[in-house]
Amino acid sequence: MNLNYDPFSGFDPSKVEDKKPLELLPQGRYLVHVESFENKPIKNGESGSGTNFTIVVRDGEHVNRKIWLWLNMNHNDPKTKGWAEQEAKAMCNAIGIPKPLAIQAIFGKPFVVEVICKTDKDGEMRNKIKSYHPASEWNAVPSNAGAPAAVQRQAAQAYAQPQQQQTPAQGGGGTATATPAQQRPRGKQSWMG
Repeated sequence: MNLNYDPFSGFDPSKVEDKKPLELLPQGRYLVHVESFENKPIKNGESGSGTNFTIVVRDGEHVNRKIWLWLNMNHNDPKTKGWAEQEAKAMCNAIGIPKPLAIQAIFGKPFVVEVICKTDKDGEMRNKIKSYHPASEWNAVPSNAGAPAAVQRQAAQAYAQPQQQQTPAQGGGGTATATPAQQRPRGKQSWMG
């Protein structure tokens, strides 16, 4: 590795396209997969650690956008740990692996998340994973939550067909969030990119 490399040597910013600001994902369903994870200590003085999952959108106009989901599965508070375990269970059930032997078993496996927009405790609008569903439900419900009611009814009728009744793997409505201004995870929250 060349540590003397100067990345700005020969760099001409005038030849680079301006960076576009990140925007929230529109509310709706997205086909995704887990790309990676990282275990990190909890930063606010509490004991334990959390796992930061990188989830990637696989299809549609938002393909390759990322969702970072922070779960405190190694936490001293039973409520916090219980919520994180419920989220992980919902994700595993949606993937179709109800009892993974190792975290790597869920990598690359498609599933569907329902994303909503919600104001956080700091007053910022963020994306949040509301629920997890099997990949077989992709396009079973149109992703048009922001469309006028007439358009939603038309789309729902177009997708209406007899299907096996499945109960969605509901998440606890947690910390998978996004803000337009942030791209990297930090602390107890996660961001979409």
